[in-house]
Amino acid sequence: MASLISSEYAAGFFDGEGSVTGTTGSSLNGVIVRHNVSGTYSVREDCTLSLSLTNENGVVSHMFGAFIDDGSQFDFIYSDEGVVIPGTAKQAADN
Repeated sequence: MASLISSEYAAGFFDGEGSVTGTTGSSLNGVIVRHNVSGTYSVREDCTLSLSLTNENGVVSHMFGAFIDDGSQFDFIYSDEGVVIPGTAKQAADN
């Protein structure tokens, strides 16, 4: 069985109205892959969220998660079949 070493990053803008735009990047066994993404998100009363991102090639990724601490960050995991990528998203400091 082959192993895959992966690392992910993303920077996005959440508009407060349910739309998100940004960039993502991955290192897959040392090969860097970057994408521009746009999509939608929804936040429920219990502080859980759903997120759907589409890259410039039309590939769609789905995530779900929950806001933690003071709401300035959320933990998430991809919810697409066969994909197990957890992460934490943090609000950037205002400039």
